[in-house]
Parts: sequence; C-alpha cells; structure tokens
Amino acid sequence: MAVNNSTTMDPFVWLNGTSSAKGASAGGFSEADLLQIYTFVAALKLYDVTTYLLWGIGIPSNIFSCLTSSKIRPVSSSTVFITILAMVDLLYIVWDGLFWLLIPTLKVWMPSEACRLYLFTGSVLMHYSVWLMVAITGERFIAVWLPLKVSNICTTRRAAGVSLIMLVCIAAMNIPYTYIPHSYLTPIGAWFCRYEPSYADFISKWTFVDHSVYILVPWPILTFCNAMIICGLRLSSKRKQRLTNQIDETKNPNLSITIMLVSASVISLILLTPNMVFFLHVRSSQWNYEATAEEYATYTFLSAFFFFLSSMNHAINFWVYVVSGRRFRQRFFDLIRCRGKGAKKYIQPSTTLSKLSSVAMQADEKVVKVEEKPPMANGKDEKCHQ
Repeated sequence: MAVNNSTTMDPFVWLNGTSSAKGASAGGFSEADLLQIYTFVAALKLYDVTTYLLWGIGIPSNIFSCLTSSKIRPVSSSTVFITILAMVDLLYIVWDGLFWLLIPTLKVWMPSEACRLYLFTGSVLMHYSVWLMVAITGERFIAVWLPLKVSNICTTRRAAGVSLIMLVCIAAMNIPYTYIPHSYLTPIGAWFCRYEPSYADFISKWTFVDHSVYILVPWPILTFCNAMIICGLRLSSKRKQRLTNQIDETKNPNLSITIMLVSASVISLILLTPNMVFFLHVRSSQWNYEATAEEYATYTFLSAFFFFLSSMNHAINFWVYVVSGRRFRQRFFDLIRCRGKGAKKYIQPSTTLSKLSSVAMQADEKVVKVEEKPPMANGKDEKCHQ
C-alpha cells in the first residue's frame, strides 16, 4: 500500500530542499547525502518493480487458478476457498497496481476521497487474502484430524458463509481508512496519500492493530495448524505403511489437495515472517526513523523490501498448486489440452461419454457371446433357421 505514514518527515520535501540547498552551495552533495537519496529512490523503484511483477505474474496466475479450481469435481469447501482467494488476490493486484502507477508515476490528480477509497479497499483485500489462507489451513486441519466428521463440518455452504463473515469483519475493522487519510501534492508534482497530523496518536495505535490483523494474529494460527497437519500426515502415513507397506497418493485424492494447500500455507507463512519481525523490531526498539533523513531513507527501503516479499503471496499460489498438487496439476493440463487439437485424447474415464462407450462395449461382448452359443440339443435352433 503506497501510503506515507509519517506526519513530520516528508521525503519529497526533504529531497527537494536538499537539492536546492546543496545545488546552491559550492560543495554540492556529500557522500552521505547521496547515499540517502539513492536509498530512498531505490525504495521507490522497488515499489515499481513489485507492481510490475505482481501484474506480470499474479494476474495470469490467479486467472488460471480460478479456471482450474472451477474444473475440480466434486466441488468442496477447499475449492470454494481456493477460488475466492484467487479472485481476491487478482482484485488486489489490479487495484493496488492501478493506483500506484497512475498516481505517483503518471502524476494524475487524486482527491482525498479517492485516496481514502484506495487505502480502504486495498487494505481490506490484503487482510482478506491472509485470512482466507488461515481458513484454508483450518479446513485442512479438520480434514486431517477429524476425517470422519470433515464432510459434515466443512461444507461448501459453510465455506461461503465463513468467507462472507470474514469479509464483513475485516471491512468493519478498516473503517478508519474512510476518513483519516488525505491526499497532498508533493514538490515533485505527484499526488500522494498520508494521514492527517491531528490523528498522530491514533495512528500510532492503529498501526499496531492493522499489523496484528495482517500478520501478528494469523502467524501463530498458521504455524500451529501447519505443524499439526504435518504431524497428522506423518502419523497417518506410518499407519498406512504398516498395514499396506506402501503409500499411494493416487488412491487418496484428499492427500494430494492437503499437500498442495499446506505447501501454499507454509510458503505464505515464510513470506510474511520477515515483515512481522521487522515490525516487531521497530515497535520494540522504538526506532525513531523520522529523526534524520538517513534513518528515514533506511526505513523506507526496508519497508519496501518486506512489502515486496509479502506481496508475492498474491501472485505465486497458483505455481505452488501446480508444483505440489497432483490433482490440481492434472486439471490444469486438462484445461490447456482441451483447447488444442487433441482434446478428445484426454477425456477422463469418468465422463458420461466414456461410461456410454463402456456400456456399449459390454453390450457388444454379450452379443458376441450369444452368437457363439452352441446350438441347443432339442433342435429348436434348426427350426428357427428353416
């Protein structure tokens, strides 16, 4: 989210003021000043790179994820969550990218109402994506530890209901974004979003709440559930290995989707961890990054880097599904092959056409058997041919 949380230090004013002062002096920029400027400019460029990567990778990936998950049968709570997550990630990438490219880069005029809409919608989508991953992990936790009750607990209707409840709660939590931010024109001629200085005390507390919803609360839930799922899978595989001396993933489609979703959850957890550690470090050490321009430039660059890592969660889920999920990968390949010339070669045996063909083949075999049946002893067959 491209927002300036500062209420005192304005990087654009600092850059403009430093440029004017140093340019008028005979000495010009010092090495420290140049390092600060390069660090801050690198942070802004990193935001641009993040946007371009999300657009280039995330948009087609989430579209493919939606199409592939819609082909998985039977429809389950897992496929409902996967589809909603892909749609939310796609909306976030498009929404955040449009504003970041149009406002600071192209210097398009933006009123305060548009700034508030941008921050509110982007924050809701960002938080919602993380909590959908929490819901997916929780659903797999129930599937592993309560396999006999999962069909009654995790239904498609309940998955849709849980998704709707989470969306309403997250939207209500982000209401302060609808009146606190405002837009301002920077000295370089670009419009930007920042908070009203009168809300400085509230913002210091609100930032902790915002990060708690985004990282601090989901992180331990994801860690616990993933650890328990991995332990449950190991125990289940050991029991099955003792009974059958083999583990066949193809005979257990639930195992395939569990491995796929746990892999996506673990990678999401890894990408969120640096952002959480950085926030806790800033919070616990009471780092006054607004004290000097050098501190602020360092803080801006680190924030941009950790934002880049966290944002990759919105773009790579599809590739994690393809690599780790045999069933998802098969459906994706079927989706691609059905658009080519050899689509008929990849029709699954469970389709209606295959069932009709199988019935026809069985009927033909019965006809052949009847024709090869030896004549009856009482001579009735001879009379029929006469």
